[in-house]
Amino acid sequence: MKKLILYGASSFTTSVSALVSQTKDYEVAFICIDDEYITPDLKEFCNVPVISLTRAILDYSHYEFFICIGYSNMRNREICYNKLKNNNLSIATIVSAKAAINNCKISEGVIIFNGVVIEQGCEIEPNVTVWSNSTICHDSKIAPHCFIAANSTIGGYCNVGRLSFIGFSTTLVDHVSIGKECLIGAGSLVLKDIDAYSQYIGSPAYKVKDVDETLGVRV
Repeated sequence: MKKLILYGASSFTTSVSALVSQTKDYEVAFICIDDEYITPDLKEFCNVPVISLTRAILDYSHYEFFICIGYSNMRNREICYNKLKNNNLSIATIVSAKAAINNCKISEGVIIFNGVVIEQGCEIEPNVTVWSNSTICHDSKIAPHCFIAANSTIGGYCNVGRLSFIGFSTTLVDHVSIGKECLIGAGSLVLKDIDAYSQYIGSPAYKVKDVDETLGVRV
C-alpha cells in the first residue's frame, strides 16, 4: 500500500480516513496540519500521528497527500490545495470501490464516497468532493474545489462552477449551469442557471442573497 498523509484534522478527516481504510490502496501514515496549530498535546488524531505541514514537506515529500478540508469555508479548500501544489507534492485521488464510475475524467485530489454514480463523459476537476449516494449524470462538469453533498443528483450536461457547494439531497435538472462560488441549500430543486456568487434554496430554488465576494462561500 502507498503511504498517505492527510492534510487537515477535522470531522471530515475521520470520514476520509474511514474510506481510505476500505479502499486498501493507501495506508495513512500521518495527519499534518499547518504549523501554527501544532501544540504539545496534539500528538494523534484518528489514532494517527500528527505532524506539522513543514515537517511533512521536508521529511515525507515522497508520500502522497490528500486534502481533508470540508465545506465550512470553501476558499480554504483552494488555499490548501495550492500549498501542496506549490511544494510539488503528489496529491492522491480516492475513489470508493462501491462507486460506479463510467468512462469519465477524474482529476487529482478528488474523493468519491460510497454509492456515488458518475456517468460517461463527465469531468471532475481537481480537489472536488462527491459525497455518498450522489449521482452525476452524463457529460457534466464539476469545476475545481467544489463540494457535492450526499444524495445530490446533477443532471446531464450540467456545469458547476469552482468553489461551489451543492447541499444535501439537491437536484439540478439537465443543462443547468451554476456559477462560481455559489451555495445551493439542502433539498433544493434547481431548474435554471444560477449566476456566480449567489445563494439559492428551495423547490424550485429561489435566490436568498448574494455571496460576499470578499469571503466566498461559508456554509
